[in-house]
Amino acid sequence: MTDSEATLKPLLSVNGDPIFDEAWQAEALAKIAESENAVDNQETYYNCVLSALEQLVAEHSEIDQQAMAYKRQDWEQAYLSTPHGQPVRLK
Repeated sequence: MTDSEATLKPLLSVNGDPIFDEAWQAEALAKIAESENAVDNQETYYNCVLSALEQLVAEHSEIDQQAMAYKRQDWEQAYLSTPHGQPVRLK
């Protein structure tokens, strides 16, 4: 077993494939989560990545944080008002 495989072993999916392509990806996300003093779970990683992506969009496009927050609220409202099994659509 290589060092990389040993590092990834705890991060295997149900079928035994690595969740991340490279060990550094897991390490980077773990450091983000640690810096937030958050629980080490999938939701924390998702929120950290989402936050990083939103920051990049705000820094490198004409879309600002407020516009993203409004769009997120629109999506949440659409999701909450959509019957189970139906596609979510923005108004």
